[in-house]
Amino acid sequence: MTPDAQSPTSPPTSDPSMRRPPGGTIETSGDAPASVRLNGSTHRITPGLTVAALLDRLGQAGRPCAVEVNGSLVPFRHRQERILLDGDRIEIVTLVGGG
Repeated sequence: MTPDAQSPTSPPTSDPSMRRPPGGTIETSGDAPASVRLNGSTHRITPGLTVAALLDRLGQAGRPCAVEVNGSLVPFRHRQERILLDGDRIEIVTLVGGG
């Protein structure tokens, strides 16, 4: 799972909210930004940002999705405590129903 939520290539879903221009800044305030890979594109984030806060800033809070950081799935119950670090590789995959 490595397409980016901020790249012209869409992630492995058809969810248009996960298509964004390449690269970008997802910051709160405070310290110098850290660099992470989000669905394949580099983004700057404020150090200390949690997975839950990232999802909120991306408009994905409360929506069904899977989040992987550095190849490991982050369970829903751990999203509030999982802090993102400089160099982390994050994959967010939305769930799409249909038939």
